[in-house]
Amino acid sequence: MNEASEYASLIDAVLNDDSGGGSATTLYDSDHTTVYKTGSPEPYVVRVSSQRPEERSTHIEILDRIGDLEGLTAGILHTETREVRGDVRTVDVMTYLPGKLLDHYPSRLEAWGIVEAVYALHTRLRSISPGFAGRGVPRLEDILPGLIAVSEQSSMKSRAETLMEGKRFSALLATGDPCLIYGDPWPSNFLIDHEMQPPRVRIVDIDPVFFGPAILQPAVLFSACFVASSLLFPTRNSEILDLDALIGFWPEELDRRDSLLMMRVFPILLSLFKVAESKGHPSRSPQSLQANLDLLERCLAAIDEYDGRVERPGTERRSPRGP
Repeated sequence: MNEASEYASLIDAVLNDDSGGGSATTLYDSDHTTVYKTGSPEPYVVRVSSQRPEERSTHIEILDRIGDLEGLTAGILHTETREVRGDVRTVDVMTYLPGKLLDHYPSRLEAWGIVEAVYALHTRLRSISPGFAGRGVPRLEDILPGLIAVSEQSSMKSRAETLMEGKRFSALLATGDPCLIYGDPWPSNFLIDHEMQPPRVRIVDIDPVFFGPAILQPAVLFSACFVASSLLFPTRNSEILDLDALIGFWPEELDRRDSLLMMRVFPILLSLFKVAESKGHPSRSPQSLQANLDLLERCLAAIDEYDGRVERPGTERRSPRGP
């Protein structure tokens, strides 16, 4: 049996819940992606997603160019398209990464590890970006207007329009050095391995990827991971969320005002996307959609509140580098 057919048989066993082929456990399940861990002696991850096949080839090439970053990200061993319960799905077999999904507000050491992991990925994405210019990879300056155009009037659409009309936002979009951005550093996309000290952080799902100004990468991380986790997993630490300290963790100097401005992109963009996506999948749970939209509204409100109560320009604080 060749390698491709061996992986295809593994996928069959997982999707058919064939215990004879090695039982599998579900690691993650959402409207658009399900992730399984195989029970074979050498465990693999099988990821079943609704990503369209025509979008997949460039994404696979990006992942191949990134590599596994010395175990920071999963390596893709096999990919194929097949019908799963009546729908066409893209199925990947990936290497298994140890660790526990982030299900709490990160400690200081964990936050440091998350920032370091995303910075390592960001560095690699920047280095390969020139090779994907003009290859059909979406660009933020096209994504936002496109979503605005198909969105019904809402508070998020108004915020998106205001953002697009802002002079500073337009200037940042017009930067002459856009790069590939990892767009979904959501808490459930990080694994924390406490067997290592300091804790090792790994990224399990690098999707979506699009072009944007370099400052967007830390900004998306701060809002998607840290602001979101402070709302999803409220603790004493998250009640005193200090975005300036997180900005100080980033290895490159960041403009605080620009960072806070670009942090608003994630909740606005994802809200408009989820509403647009739901129109094409009317069978998906409206309760789940509303819960997501409510959380993203709270994320945006938290960023607005933080921006309004901290020191003004000229008194910026920057935490010392180090956990």
